[in-house]
Amino acid sequence: MVLMLGVISLMLTGGGLLNALLASIILTAIIPICWKMLPALLGWLETAKSRRISLVSSRIRQSLPDSWRLLAMSTFWTVLNWAVKLAVFVWVLQQFVSIDAGTALLGAIAGELSSVLPVHGFAGAGTYEAAIVVAMIPSGMDPQQALLAAVNLHIFLLSCALLSGLLGHFLPGKSISATPLRELDRE
Repeated sequence: MVLMLGVISLMLTGGGLLNALLASIILTAIIPICWKMLPALLGWLETAKSRRISLVSSRIRQSLPDSWRLLAMSTFWTVLNWAVKLAVFVWVLQQFVSIDAGTALLGAIAGELSSVLPVHGFAGAGTYEAAIVVAMIPSGMDPQQALLAAVNLHIFLLSCALLSGLLGHFLPGKSISATPLRELDRE
């Protein structure tokens, strides 16, 4: 989803609305194709010699949507969730520096994409901000201003995560825990 939104934002900033619409249609059409191909790939991975790879791929395969309707609903809610999240991030960035929405969107998406990097600082500090700055500088933005906005966005994000975690602790109901991967090795 982040990749899809990134392509759309690049198209909006440089390629125009028609290209962004075309890119979103193509990328959305890829989702059901991947959904149909993924079980076979995961089934093949389940035959791997590594027990960990086999167990993880089995769990992923079991969690895939089992109908077109569920796939469509999952895709809709995922797109909506990411769109709202990134819209808020764009708004937060624009509160700290004067930039257009397209540049702010590229910065927000770059920050989110930094989560896939293999090395991070504590709580993503450094890599998150660097990704945002690198994405916003080509638009002619002052690097110091970009860094200021990136740091403030990251503080906002971490604050929201801590606050929601604290509030979630007080919700009534049973605690549900997922099986960590290290426990999969013991199975």
